[in-house]
Amino acid sequence: MEPLCFILMPFGNKTDASGKQIDFNAVYQDLIVPAILEAG
Repeated sequence: MEPLCFILMPFGNKTDASGKQIDFNAVYQDLIVPAILEAG
């Protein structure tokens, strides 16, 4: 059985407390997915 990775996070573009836009889809694709794949 392969390991399981559960991720709970927002998606799309959101504004933080300082007014800066954060693209959570890009965070997922560019940071989270590569880390999960490298961890196996």
